[in-house]
Amino acid sequence: MTYNDRTHCGLLGLSDAGTTVILAGWVDALRDHGDVLFIQLRDRSGIVQVVFSPETASRDICERAGQLKSEFCVLVKGDVIKRDQDNINTNITTGEIEVIASDFTI
Repeated sequence: MTYNDRTHCGLLGLSDAGTTVILAGWVDALRDHGDVLFIQLRDRSGIVQVVFSPETASRDICERAGQLKSEFCVLVKGDVIKRDQDNINTNITTGEIEVIASDFTI
């Protein structure tokens, strides 16, 4: 996983659903829902939601993700998926999708 292969967070959209991407940016916000952690990842192009879940990532990755704090700089690899209709965030341009993390580096 290298920085040069990255996609800009704010440029992701529904057409990217089903693809694997590498993102780099800062943790803008995070929400811990027990086993599942949601972060808003920010770069110069915008914000996208990244999900760390034990269903899709190893225990080690989920434990390390639990140590993330606001403004940490991270490189994330994950799959872009379409959000359920009830979970669409109309406040951000990438609100129709989210990235399911499979690996990351601080």
